[in-house]
Amino acid sequence: MRLRPATGLAFACTLAVVVASGALGASAARAAAGPVTFGPDLSTLAVNNTNDCTVDPLILWPGNPNTGAPSCTWSSSNPTNPNGGQIPPTGDGTISQVMVKVGAVTGPMQVVVMQAEFQQVDLPYIHYNISCCTDVGESAPFTPVANAITTEPVSLPVQVGNSDGSPGEYEADLLGLSVLEDGVPVPAADETTVSPENDQPGLDLEEPALQQNGQTQLADDGLGYLVAMDAVWQPAATSGSNPSPNPLPILTPSATPLFRFPTTGTLARVTGNHALIQAACGAGGAACDGKVSLQSARTASRSAHIAREAKAKVVTYATGSFALSAGKQQAVKAKLSGAGRTLASKHKSMKVWINVTLTGGSSPTVMSKQVTLRF
Repeated sequence: MRLRPATGLAFACTLAVVVASGALGASAARAAAGPVTFGPDLSTLAVNNTNDCTVDPLILWPGNPNTGAPSCTWSSSNPTNPNGGQIPPTGDGTISQVMVKVGAVTGPMQVVVMQAEFQQVDLPYIHYNISCCTDVGESAPFTPVANAITTEPVSLPVQVGNSDGSPGEYEADLLGLSVLEDGVPVPAADETTVSPENDQPGLDLEEPALQQNGQTQLADDGLGYLVAMDAVWQPAATSGSNPSPNPLPILTPSATPLFRFPTTGTLARVTGNHALIQAACGAGGAACDGKVSLQSARTASRSAHIAREAKAKVVTYATGSFALSAGKQQAVKAKLSGAGRTLASKHKSMKVWINVTLTGGSSPTVMSKQVTLRF
């Protein structure tokens, strides 16, 4: 772990293995005239990483891996498949959609375009030094569906292979996935046991999430984790171009509930003996049926540190249920418990957790969000 500016030297160790395997050369060779899907094969990828942003799994020397970062950005490369990481094809284009696969726990995320600078060197096994990364573009925040592959439309310009005119130097935009809330595992496959080690994915990790603020931040790079995100790259408009087949299929989610917490307005308020909690069910998915609770803590357990928190007693202030049609948003009525009525009588406001359990899928899905409840 080291503190460095967003444009400082990093990612060299991460991508050096890939470069030594010829991935950058392969990236240049896969300049395409038509849409290209790049990233790992999400249909077979096991999303088994359990680390959230508060833990840095790449710290290999003695130290505390618990960083306490509230958010983070991960981006990966694949030495065994140049098209299997978050490096777009060579050329000017636009990312038109991303596909993110998550497990049972989900939360707010964001796609980031990360600009890196490559400088050719002549060292054994390492052919480029890489300075990474500067945030040059971001999507709107979104929450992927748990236990599913979520397709999110975006519009993010990217450039790969644009030289500034200096011999042996060029810039490349990479894609990163930011997790914006602690307790939410980063969607990734843990491949730290892959042998030989040089076949393990490379990873750049930024803590907190990469932002367009120019501030210094914690950063790390290493091996062993493959981010579970694909993207569709559309080439810049050229005359006479013919679409070429995608190297991977464009994956779309099945008819699963697309529950979301609304991003505007008051999420929860108390009126009389009930709390009114805003809930939304996204269009294009199944109906959202489930239960909602206002509680003193997040539903356990999302990660190791949340599991420790869960040992404390969780107080329930209100409970309710809902059945929302796809594309609908409404206020869900939750009846206050005795603890909730006491809370309302003694405080003007209090931070609480909205814990939602969706019951309509093959297995329960839990989503949580902390809000300030005003009485």
